[in-house]
Amino acid sequence: MKKLILRLIVAALAVATVLALAGCDQWKTPYEKIGKDGYNVVVRFDAGDGKFSNRNDVYVVDTFRMTDFEKNQDGKHEIPLITPDSSFRPMPYSASRDGYFLAGWYTERELRFDENGNMLDDFGNITTDPAKQGYIYSGLWDFENDTLKVDPASAPTTDTAYATLYAAWIPNFVFEFYVQGESEPYDTASTINLQLPTWKNGKQSLGSLPGIDGKSFTGAYLDPECTEVITDTITGEVDYAHGITASPVTKVYTTWRDGEWFRIEKLDQLTRYASETGCYELTCDLDFEGKTWPRVFTNNGFSGTIEGGGHKISNVTVIQSDNSILQGGIFKVIGDNAVIRDLTFDNVTYSITAGSRKTGASFGAFASAVSENATLDNVTFNGTLEIVKSRTLALSESSNHTVGIITGNGALEGLSGTVVCILTDGDVKTPITPDDSGIIDISLLGLDQ
Repeated sequence: MKKLILRLIVAALAVATVLALAGCDQWKTPYEKIGKDGYNVVVRFDAGDGKFSNRNDVYVVDTFRMTDFEKNQDGKHEIPLITPDSSFRPMPYSASRDGYFLAGWYTERELRFDENGNMLDDFGNITTDPAKQGYIYSGLWDFENDTLKVDPASAPTTDTAYATLYAAWIPNFVFEFYVQGESEPYDTASTINLQLPTWKNGKQSLGSLPGIDGKSFTGAYLDPECTEVITDTITGEVDYAHGITASPVTKVYTTWRDGEWFRIEKLDQLTRYASETGCYELTCDLDFEGKTWPRVFTNNGFSGTIEGGGHKISNVTVIQSDNSILQGGIFKVIGDNAVIRDLTFDNVTYSITAGSRKTGASFGAFASAVSENATLDNVTFNGTLEIVKSRTLALSESSNHTVGIITGNGALEGLSGTVVCILTDGDVKTPITPDDSGIIDISLLGLDQ
């Protein structure tokens, strides 16, 4: 299909000149009149398999009046060019091609072959389909420094283009994603730039990196050994001298950790993302003074991960007033595979005002119980366990009820601290001393109703 020609007069790049032309009727002058007005140097922009302003049937043609530009020492007029989408134009034309990006504009192009004469496509692969054969380019135009040098003796006319600039299209780069230690990619993506995951409001956004179910991203690398860290946006390589891709496929090696992780930078992020199986990396201290401790922890327990990073959670107050509860603590239970590490709980108050009379009720300020398969490492817990006498609270040894000042199953490796136990009866508060393992003698409480 023969392409239509969008003709555009550009007199100069000087700001005053451009502003003057922008409001002039000359921009709409019929092409036949251009030659009569002296606009005789034609530069054609050829988008090839791309489009101009979503039209694939057009060129953009700039027409200049040679005498508007000064001569150089060789007696040639030097005309600076501007890109079709330049903001200097009254009507910019944007070039595009689906699945490709523009490497630049070139003065020469030729069909692409390998050293054996085989046709090559845009990816540099051998093809037998002429419709898929790509181009190789030369003469990348530098719009900031290059000028079109026009010899008056050549007597240019509007009948033919004095120069043609060709769009060099690079197919979007293909990225293959590998998990460290695996030989096959787990996914691929076609894009110009690979945006690495970022943290926003405590939650990880994967960007253009494909995710893996049940895992959170930790790092991206250029080598299988995962030593060359990728720290920023990455892209493939372009051979700009020839307008072709230099790296059709880029391999990215990734590392992951189990679970959905959140980076906690402020208190409301923990309350917002709290879940029984969540994984949290604390980057700051969290003060719960006047705030509500996440109910999912007290109601459902916890079997996720908290990496405290040496930070502190303080001023947590939880009142257990539900007489159907069999297990209680600021964490109902610490379940199988839970991990809490390098974290201090300070000035925590857990008050028991009610509880189930059923057999096996268990309470502790930290948790009613900690699974044998859980990991507590360098966890400190300081606070108060308050037991309030009431008609809705009945604790008895005969019903196999257990109360521990920190946990219902006593002292545990990796968990330490100081917890004061207080029995409250009206206005009277009586300190209760646990045994050496941290378990309270229920018979001393007078709650066997």
